[in-house]
Amino acid sequence: MASNRWEIEWNDWMTVGIPEIDEENKRCFFLINELNRSIIEKMNMTEIKKRMCRIINDARLHFAHEHKILKKYKYPDIRDHSRKHAQVLKELRYIETMFKPSKSFNPEYMNSALKMKSILTDHLLNEDFKYAIFCKISRDAITASKADAL
Repeated sequence: MASNRWEIEWNDWMTVGIPEIDEENKRCFFLINELNRSIIEKMNMTEIKKRMCRIINDARLHFAHEHKILKKYKYPDIRDHSRKHAQVLKELRYIETMFKPSKSFNPEYMNSALKMKSILTDHLLNEDFKYAIFCKISRDAITASKADAL
């Protein structure tokens, strides 16, 4: 974590070993940090809501892309992983609907942002690492069989 307790700082140990996915996860962290910053700086509520929507849209696109990659690797738990993606999106949309912009700043806004951050980082650190191990073993096996063929 960065010195600002609201921010998420990407660390190399967070990598799942698939460069495209790692870049998308970094972008997710960037968007979460932008949301948190907008709340801390008490930006207008329309901007805060827009940043929440960006996170949800980004997560939706990322999950679809991740699904294609996991399908390519023939990840055996792809159905369960996709079900968890659906649950994450459901939770994020719920948080968004509970976010009611008002004229004055409400501490609940920060709680909303923290919940979004928690849901997404938990998914990355708990669920994505499951497929990361599988994909690494698959890549290593493919590399070894190509080397044997030479």
